[in-house]
Amino acid sequence: MENNEKIQEIVIWSFLVVVILIVLLSVVNREKENKNDTLSTYIDLSELNEKCRNYDHVSCVKLFEESKKLCDKNDNEGCENLAFLYLNGYSVERNNQKAKELYKRVCDNGIASSCEKLGVVYEIVEKDEFSASYYYRVACSNNIYTSCSRLGFYYLRGKGVEQDLSKAKEFAEKGCNGEDGVGCWVLGIYYQSIDKSKSKEYYGKACDYRFESGCENYKIFNEEGY
Repeated sequence: MENNEKIQEIVIWSFLVVVILIVLLSVVNREKENKNDTLSTYIDLSELNEKCRNYDHVSCVKLFEESKKLCDKNDNEGCENLAFLYLNGYSVERNNQKAKELYKRVCDNGIASSCEKLGVVYEIVEKDEFSASYYYRVACSNNIYTSCSRLGFYYLRGKGVEQDLSKAKEFAEKGCNGEDGVGCWVLGIYYQSIDKSKSKEYYGKACDYRFESGCENYKIFNEEGY
């Protein structure tokens, strides 16, 4: 009798071990599948994005469909793609308001690059430099150096903010130190009436970072003997 009970106990434990192993394997396989699905989606979106930006209408339509599905699940990349499509009118009617809403949604989720894109929409499309300066500031505080440079230029010229040369210098320096040519160019303008050699130095840096206006200013300084 005791032997039968022991045998039954062993069988039960063996069965439980097998069940646990099956469950664990199922979880591992599911995680692998999910990982592969996410990766393939990312690759597909990247390819579609590139083709769409090269004016492939079919890719734009597919990108819109896939991005909308992802954005509905609060996926930042999907929402950014949708904003881009609405802003440019690719495969969908142009809608600046929806583009702004989507960029703001992603910006509020902590993606600083979308804060900058929102700033650009306000500056270029809406002609609202005050709102643009706000989002450039948010992006700059998260080390988006191109936004720091834009903000430096705003303070230099009093665009959307009260003119403040010390802040212009501060933000332009951050942009230039982040290897953004616009920031170095702004510093070149800042120093032009103060220190010609320093001004030329920053125009040279702007040129090194492939900002054409910096190259032009540097050339002028050379021709004038500075």
